[in-house]
Amino acid sequence: MSRRAVVIGVVVVAVLAGGAVAVDAVARDRVEARIAAEVAAGFGLESEPDVEIAGTTFLPQVLGGSVETVRVSADAATIGTLPMEEVTVTLTGVSAREPYVADAVDFTGLVPLAAAQEQVPEELELRIEDGAVLVGASVLGLPLEVTATPVADGRAVVARVDALSLGGLTVQVTDLPESVAQTIDGIRVPIDGLPESMTLTSVTATEAGFQVEATGTEVALTSS
Repeated sequence: MSRRAVVIGVVVVAVLAGGAVAVDAVARDRVEARIAAEVAAGFGLESEPDVEIAGTTFLPQVLGGSVETVRVSADAATIGTLPMEEVTVTLTGVSAREPYVADAVDFTGLVPLAAAQEQVPEELELRIEDGAVLVGASVLGLPLEVTATPVADGRAVVARVDALSLGGLTVQVTDLPESVAQTIDGIRVPIDGLPESMTLTSVTATEAGFQVEATGTEVALTSS
């Protein structure tokens, strides 16, 4: 084979490789846009989030039947009806064709304190100090302060009561009027916008609100 033929062959291979890269990039962009739409529908987002498909090549993943890892993020989003911030969704093993299903999904997000306040009875005031949740109220004209720990309960953040102070004196929930006791025991912030197969795994109180994590397996992304 002549030197010229070798050079031409190298050029052809380079052009074909460049074309394959371009096709791969176009396909990746299209699928990222589709996944953004499906995740927006599946998580009840008001707008489509940013989507990034991991890996240097994409088409081989599609030919294999699934996309290994997809990272979805949004600075602010409404999950169902609950405003959240710093939302990140990591999907693993996403099917490459409809119906879109992820083998596993990890979710993190921040429920701002103001958004959480909107979910509790209006007679209660939420505060967060040093990682503890403080709930203020009034009982028979006396100030009631509840110290609680936020915990994950299915698809909601609930307040586990640690201590009660009424008028500066330590009391028990059973010492309170029944209506007040029921209100205290019923403090919860539902996150119903998550797909049905997902549940909360952890909750951390921060100065800004509640940092939550959720996981799920076999999570359907295709909107019904």
